[in-house]
Amino acid sequence: MKKTNNYLCVMLAFWVISCILFSGSAFAAVQGIAKLDSFSGGVMIKSLGKWGVEPKAEMILYSGDKIVTTDGYAKVLFNDGAQFGIQTNSNIRIFEKTEIRGAIFKKEIRKRDIQVMIGKIAFKSGVGSKTKTRLVSPTAVAALRGAAGEFGTDGENTNLNLSEGKSDNQGTMLKGNVPDITRDQAMRAPIQQASIAAAEKARIVDGSLKNQQKAKGLNNAVAGAQVALNRAEAALKSGEESQLEAQMLQKNPDVQIQKQAGEVKKQAEKSISQAKIAVKEIAQKQIKVDALVQKAVEAEKSGNDSVKKAAESSAAAVAKSGEAQAAVAEARIIVSEAVAIGDTATVQQAERSVERTLIAAQKTDTAAKNTEESALKVQAAVDKGDTLTAQAAANASETHARSAEANADVANTGVSLCRASLSGDRRVEQFLADSMNRAENMANQAILAGDKANQSVDKVEGAVQKGDTQTAQAAVKLTEVTMRAAEANSLAVKATADVGAAVAAGNIERSGEAIQLAQRAEAASQKATEIIGITESAVQKVESAVAAGNTLIVQAAVQALDAVVVTAERQTVIAQLLALVAKATNDGQTQVIAAAQETLQKAVEQLAVAEAVSQKAEEAVIQVETAVASGDTAAAQAVLEQQKIAVEEIQSVPTTSASATTTESLVTTTQAPTTTTTTTTTTTSTTTTSTTTTTVYGG
Repeated sequence: MKKTNNYLCVMLAFWVISCILFSGSAFAAVQGIAKLDSFSGGVMIKSLGKWGVEPKAEMILYSGDKIVTTDGYAKVLFNDGAQFGIQTNSNIRIFEKTEIRGAIFKKEIRKRDIQVMIGKIAFKSGVGSKTKTRLVSPTAVAALRGAAGEFGTDGENTNLNLSEGKSDNQGTMLKGNVPDITRDQAMRAPIQQASIAAAEKARIVDGSLKNQQKAKGLNNAVAGAQVALNRAEAALKSGEESQLEAQMLQKNPDVQIQKQAGEVKKQAEKSISQAKIAVKEIAQKQIKVDALVQKAVEAEKSGNDSVKKAAESSAAAVAKSGEAQAAVAEARIIVSEAVAIGDTATVQQAERSVERTLIAAQKTDTAAKNTEESALKVQAAVDKGDTLTAQAAANASETHARSAEANADVANTGVSLCRASLSGDRRVEQFLADSMNRAENMANQAILAGDKANQSVDKVEGAVQKGDTQTAQAAVKLTEVTMRAAEANSLAVKATADVGAAVAAGNIERSGEAIQLAQRAEAASQKATEIIGITESAVQKVESAVAAGNTLIVQAAVQALDAVVVTAERQTVIAQLLALVAKATNDGQTQVIAAAQETLQKAVEQLAVAEAVSQKAEEAVIQVETAVASGDTAAAQAVLEQQKIAVEEIQSVPTTSASATTTESLVTTTQAPTTTTTTTTTTTSTTTTSTTTTTVYGG
């Protein structure tokens, strides 16, 4: 209990800090270097290294962001009042950084580059601004001094027309009228083609993600594998675009621009090489997912539930392995973006984030392999006619699949941390780093749950071989609890990852409330993990009582174990609902939030009843032991009867469920009842909630 209290204190402290950090006033003066003042027509944006960001008026722009127009127009307003309009058929990128100079008297010098790869802009410096601004094309540089005018390039020739102010130029600069770039000119330009291709791939990723959110069961694994492949391919396209841009800038007359372009090109080439490997390997995983799905379908037709469950878990885990690998590819491409920004600290942070993302991906891959190994044990047990071991191994398979899911979301958080490093906002970066620390801890708990599941499978198999059915049945229930604990941790990691992604993307309006919900999900996952230890003790009690031949104690311990299983299930539902509400809060889905909060309240009430019964059931075991020791069989049987009534009562109450995978279905539909059968009890779960008065005995 002391350990739990300490943990909750830490959680509360983090919540307080987060609320301060993410209050509106805390961020009021921080966001980015500019904003998208207005736009119309075809406009594509790469922000914080991510293509496919939907353009919105007043959206924040960061150093390194890119704006590409086809038949559209955009106006950008910098924080110092400088502004520029982007004409149609243009490919523009903005950079800004602050340098501190002076050994004694410190002086801030802000430098800004507006990089035009192809296209035309109209610009005007901010009134009284001391920002050193340069207009950069692949072949020329214009350092502005209080200037306004037009600047453009077709990729080879650069034109500058000043209506006021002056400029210091490098390279060949044609003065006078700046011609518009035609659609044909732009579409012949490799950089415009590469940018559009990268943006299109990002659009495909978004579409496949929406498909996955709608997909259920086996279809979700298939859709997830496709998402992973699309993400890796999108990372590859983004890397190729960065490489091409750097290659073009190596022709620039400015030595520093040439040098930095060389560094970006080198990093991009490395990232592209790794992304190609990821695409190939993820495609192979996609084939494996399809095969596992087919196996699950065949197992369902033959009525082999354990084989079906293990195949489903394996398919889901392999898909998650691909997802984590795609996250690594994305993170590595973001390092190229960091190099382009030209800030050493940013590059170092991005590289550290890549390493952490890679570790998470490796853990995901290991969990996927463990899932498949458990599936093999299921098949072997089925072949021998060992139903109990098959059930336990199937539960272990799902436990490992949940571990894979958790670690894949840690990898996704690593991508968010990489993006945060590009923002220049160290508070956001620190929040994401803390979030990843917590996500890693929860994912590690899911891994430990998998280890416990493996041990339980061994115990089941050993007990079956000895003919100890009661211990085997008890150990099967332990694998149910490990499965629930891994699921709760996975859900809490997901909530943390979703909040982190929203914060990294600059969507901070509702982050404070979402953070609280994610923290509550984390606390629920911690409690679910603690139930594993309670369950282990209960299984040991059953085993000892069986060995001693104390049938009354065995019965009491088994019934107490049943109560623990119900508690674990309900604790997981709490985590599930909290994660769902956190996501709905991030997305601003008020109808979903209201419906889920109501369901959550009912789930909390059900959990409180289950915990009370579970506590009393444990006490009943001690009472039975005492009665047996004193030879009072009648007293032991009386306690057993009271215990049985109370446990069966909570088992008979349908558990409030958050099993709908989309927020829309939570509001509009009720999932059909599903039945989970163990060796000694049958528990039915449905979205219907009923109220009951539960007998509390032994007092």
